[in-house]
Amino acid sequence: MALADYIYRLKPESGDSTPHDEKGVSSDLSGGTIALADAGGGDYYWQFTGVASASGFSAAVDTNSDSTGITMAARFSVPTYDTVDGFAYLLQALTASPAYGPSLGQSSANFIRPRVVDSGNLTATAVNIGTAVRTVVVRFKPTVGADVLDVWWNGMGTGDTPDYTTTGNMNTRTYTRLLAGSANSVFRLFDCVIWGEALSDADCAALADNGIRTTLDTGSPSDLSGTATLAGITASGSMAPQPDSSLSGTAALGGITASGDLGVAPGVITTPVLKNNTGTVLASVSNVVANVYNATTGALVVRKTGLSSDGSGVVVITDAALMPGTAYAYEIDLSAASLGRRLPLGTAA
Repeated sequence: MALADYIYRLKPESGDSTPHDEKGVSSDLSGGTIALADAGGGDYYWQFTGVASASGFSAAVDTNSDSTGITMAARFSVPTYDTVDGFAYLLQALTASPAYGPSLGQSSANFIRPRVVDSGNLTATAVNIGTAVRTVVVRFKPTVGADVLDVWWNGMGTGDTPDYTTTGNMNTRTYTRLLAGSANSVFRLFDCVIWGEALSDADCAALADNGIRTTLDTGSPSDLSGTATLAGITASGSMAPQPDSSLSGTAALGGITASGDLGVAPGVITTPVLKNNTGTVLASVSNVVANVYNATTGALVVRKTGLSSDGSGVVVITDAALMPGTAYAYEIDLSAASLGRRLPLGTAA
């Protein structure tokens, strides 16, 4: 399994009417007072006053097996802490009954403590977050003889190592519902994702340090080695920026058609100083048109309009259709001077 294999995801966006599961499996969060709010910059959150709940996902954790687990990632803030004298749970992935499972709770005003609730709890160190927006990843990883709670906080440290780890013996459970908010708090949830597995240290660290949406929605670096043969591939549109990827080995590509912006540097042709028929330098002339032709066939490669000569009378022609290192013939149409002329061959840099 991998990051994309989550079993529940809450992702507030403009126009949402209810706090729904992006997977379409669990019910909408309901209960208390719920409102969608704009945090600015395209960022939204659901605000919970009181307790809201949803159910439908299923994460079975067998504490007698090293191959199961559950991971919960959340980006949240608490503008108003609960007035309860003691622990108040703010976000929980729970069993149906009794209420056991990975949780975030208020140990006191400003302090949030991750834990796995059971007949005996696994409890991590409380962190003073105040009213700041923070990202936390809570992973419950069963291991025979010593079950493990690992926690990663954004801004707490770098590298893949958990910021907090604690161990203990827990019970086999199946977690099926989500609770958000507490009776007297105001709780804001920007993102919440649950996986029915114990994610790797590297994935948990990436979610905490790089951000949940950045990690899930923009991809991650990839390495490809060996020999790959790709044929008959058509790509169109614009390729979104991705982290650096590496390719090693031999790749044979055939029958590929690509359109759109593929990140190839455009070719550039710089003209000599332009002059009219009396030898006057045509400096700072606007509305210049450049026609660039294939030097062999004479076919038009590109027509550029709205160019200008600089203070020295030089025009720079730049376009993705021009291949660096290729010779072209070009024509400058100087409308302002009523003069058109075909200039010598130019080689795109």
